[in-house]
Amino acid sequence: MTTTASGLEYVITKQGAGDKPAVGDTVYVNYVGTFVTGKLFETNVKDVAQKQKTFNPMTRYEPIPVVVGVKAVIPGWDEGLQLMNKGEKATFVVPSKL
Repeated sequence: MTTTASGLEYVITKQGAGDKPAVGDTVYVNYVGTFVTGKLFETNVKDVAQKQKTFNPMTRYEPIPVVVGVKAVIPGWDEGLQLMNKGEKATFVVPSKL
């Protein structure tokens, strides 16, 4: 894990080949949100929801659009997404202050 000045911890789990997004760019994100205990609290990945027995047929399991750097999501995501190249996968550990 790498820790940023804000306290965000992240590790790149799959390298990407594209550019990093600029502030105002829209990126499309698949995510799996878990507590530090590993318990799932939210995901937009259908296979993960099914495996964790949280699947909801009313949920749209597809990437969500996020405008980067404009406070459209929690600060930890805003910061972390700007560190990633297109096509990259990462794990973020977001402290509660972010």
